[in-house]
Amino acid sequence: MPDSKSYQFSECIIYIIKFHNLSLSYNKVLNKISSSSLSKSIIEHTHEAMLLKQITEWELFCVNIMSFAIAQDTTKLSKYLNIKLPRKITIDNAHAIINGLNMFSIHSASELKKITSKIIVSRFNPFQQFLKPMLMPIDEAILIRNYIAHKSRASKNKLMMHYRKSCQLISFVEPGEYLAREKETVLGPFVCSQWYAWIFMNMAILSWRLLDRSTYNIAFMDEKSSDGTMLGMVRMNHLFEEMSKKYNIDSY
Repeated sequence: MPDSKSYQFSECIIYIIKFHNLSLSYNKVLNKISSSSLSKSIIEHTHEAMLLKQITEWELFCVNIMSFAIAQDTTKLSKYLNIKLPRKITIDNAHAIINGLNMFSIHSASELKKITSKIIVSRFNPFQQFLKPMLMPIDEAILIRNYIAHKSRASKNKLMMHYRKSCQLISFVEPGEYLAREKETVLGPFVCSQWYAWIFMNMAILSWRLLDRSTYNIAFMDEKSSDGTMLGMVRMNHLFEEMSKKYNIDSY
């Protein structure tokens, strides 16, 4: 692997490493419970808890990436707000603007893609890479999270509508049971909650590729082949381990 010390790392790589490390820790928990003798109830509750944590970290990651991207070029944001901003601003100022616009409460990945297309220039907008097959599992996960968090009739009805339309389920399935089920994906069979985790991480990697291509290339030197992609994932884990030590990022 090329010497990472010779590269200048942007702040966005810190957000990606933090998200990667937390996602990895949640996946380790899910792997442990799947091979344990714990009761069905405890396993299902653990799946629910991990989904809540995963989506919380995903939302924070998205806000951080939005802030980083807007800080690089405010052209679209200025037009959207109909005000004149400096072309470049600090990440803290970008974060404050996003907070003021109440963009911390985006309710779906589809909505995230739509709103970021209005405020982030294409060159720095990783969210526009997220195609429908990636958005759908995230939107599904958010519907499940909403029901776990609120247990309201409205959140249950929305989840049931999704079950009927997209999952061909005719009766309601509790989130923990659904999350622990195995489902067929384009990459083969996955436990449902771990499939969501894979999609979240894949989106983070795509964000890295757009926003910091030189450091992305340290790991993914041969992404055109499946072997190159798998080797890239191994190199990425080594790189993130090295950078976690350098920047004192918890590796869990």
